[in-house]
This record gives sequence, structure tokens and C-alpha cells, in this order.
Amino acid sequence: IPEPGAWLDPKRKPATVDDIAALYAVNPSFVDMLPWTEYLPQEQAMLLEDGKSLAAFYELTPIGTEGRDPEWLRKARDALENALQDSFDELDESPWVVQFYAKDETSWEDYLETLHDYVQPRAQGTAFTEMYLQQFKHHLEAISKPGGLFEDTKVSQLPWRGQQRRVRMVVYRRCTGDGLVRGQTPSMYLKNICERLTGGLANAGIKTRRMDRHDIRHWLLHWFNPHPEHLGSKRQDIDRFFEIVNNRKVEPPEEGTLPLASGDDFSQCLFYSEPQSDAKKGLWYFDSRPHRVIVLDRLRDAPKTGHLTGENRKGGDALHALFDKLPEDTVLNITLVITPQDVLEAHLEKLARKSVG
Repeated sequence: IPEPGAWLDPKRKPATVDDIAALYAVNPSFVDMLPWTEYLPQEQAMLLEDGKSLAAFYELTPIGTEGRDPEWLRKARDALENALQDSFDELDESPWVVQFYAKDETSWEDYLETLHDYVQPRAQGTAFTEMYLQQFKHHLEAISKPGGLFEDTKVSQLPWRGQQRRVRMVVYRRCTGDGLVRGQTPSMYLKNICERLTGGLANAGIKTRRMDRHDIRHWLLHWFNPHPEHLGSKRQDIDRFFEIVNNRKVEPPEEGTLPLASGDDFSQCLFYSEPQSDAKKGLWYFDSRPHRVIVLDRLRDAPKTGHLTGENRKGGDALHALFDKLPEDTVLNITLVITPQDVLEAHLEKLARKSVG
């Protein structure tokens, strides 16, 4: 144990202001990188961190491609292309951005809720109905276990697993100045663009559903908390955790009691464990589960229709989508930036000239 006053070493330099400041330094926060601030129910949109820009979230019902001939797929592709091209204004500054996310999920809360609401009023609450719903939930959990239920050697030649492919779409535009475009406020402009987009997608055979705060939070909670163990490590414990932290049917507080404290920052309320990063390996850890971002931005040839998520014959007799071969819980993200045609054509011409030796 050092003697009293041993720290008064004349040969040792005293602490500087920078040394003291380093003791209270805070590492960069992952949450500060997220753009979501608050969900606005009236606008049905998410307010971004600049306090002006808005984003709309949708869940899409993808087109079934199993058993479709190439000509039908090309027509569906052309209809989708026209919907995307005709729905957005091409702006030189602050362009519109559309992001698509696809993931095979084994979370059955929404499906079970739909099944529960499907029950006829005369049968709701009966012992038989409750037993049936419980057995169906057990069945879904059994067939969606990690690694798959069995090996499909007849059709896909891949492990078969109970899951549902969820596709989500985010539409937003970064506002500049006062945010007005042709006299339209950001919320009005977003509403008009979304109406045109959803109408075009409907003509292409794609159903859309506007996501509310609960839906958005449900999606992102499972992303940033892939394996929460606050209530236990078993499947039912994890399901119970998500039911508690994102319950749509929140009961009002009893008389004489105060409501639970909750923050207004949407991004801050998404994390129940501290994210960690490993710069050397290029990994992010959520609930100690490693996550890596792989960027694909160079194509030699134009991809075929359904190249990633469409079911095509892959040599021999195997019939599956390329996305089916990716690791479990993979998220596919495609980002479209709506660019004026003249700017895009000038950029392509510049690349063509540089490609000639």
C-alpha cells in the first residue's frame, strides 16, 4: 500500500486538463448513428434526427414466383419498374430514397394475432379454441427451430424450415432549408408520393400495408435484440420478453398510480443491451451475436428477374431462391436513389469513356 503522500512525486508530471478530460470521455454511441427520433401518428411517419425530414414504412406482400414461366416474370418486373419510375419526382437536390428489406423470420406473433382475430365471435374464449391456438403456436415453434426441421432432398435440396419472408419498404427524403417543395410541406409531399407509389405497386400486383409505431418497433426490436436473455434463454422466455417490451394492448395505469416512465427518443428505446464493435474483424455485436455488413455494388451483367429472391432452377433438379442459401437471419437491403435521368446518363457516359483503354 503506498504511503500517504506518495503521489506527491516531484519527478512525476502533474495531470493536465486533457488527462482529466480523458477520464470522463464517452465513446461514440451506436444509437447516435440511428436517424429515427419520434413516430408521428397523425402523419403516419417517422421523424428523423434533423427534426424536419420524414420517413414512411410499409410492409409488402411479395409476388409469388413459384411455378411461373419467364414471360410472366418479365411482365411482373416491367410493371414494378414502371411503378417505381412513375411515382417519384426527380430532384437535383435532396432526392427521394427508397429502401427495401427482405428477411426470413421465425417470429409468429403477427400471424398468431391474425389467427386469433379470425375466430368467430361465438367460438372465442372457449376451451377448444384456446387449446387449438396453443397447439398451433407449439407447432409453429417446432417447425421453425434453428438449422431447419429436415433436409429437403426432392425440391430445393436445402434444409427445410418453417419461416415467412417479410419484405419492408422505407420511403424518405432529406429536407433542406424550410423543407417546402412547390408549396408542399414535408408531410404533404411524403403523403402524395406514397399515394402514387402504393397505387403503382397495387397495379403491379403488390399489396402494401402502412406500418405504425408498434409494427416498426416490432421489426427493429428483433433486429437489434436478436437473443435477449433478460427473462431466460429459452424460446418461450424470449417471446415473453418481446410481448412485454412491445405490447400493443397496453393497459392504462390503475387509479392512484403513475404510468411507467418512457423516453420519447425512438432509437434510444430500441436497445436493451449495449452494442459492441470489433473494428479489426468488421463486426457489430448485438446480444453478443456477431453481425457483418457485406456491400455488393459492382455488377458485370444485368441480374435476371428474381435473381435474389425468386425461385429458379439452379442446375440439375434443385429449385430454390438464391436468398434461401444465405445464412439464417440474413437481411437483404436494396437502396434506390431517385436520380434525374440526364444526370444518370451523363454519369454512365463518363464511365463508358473511362472504360476504354
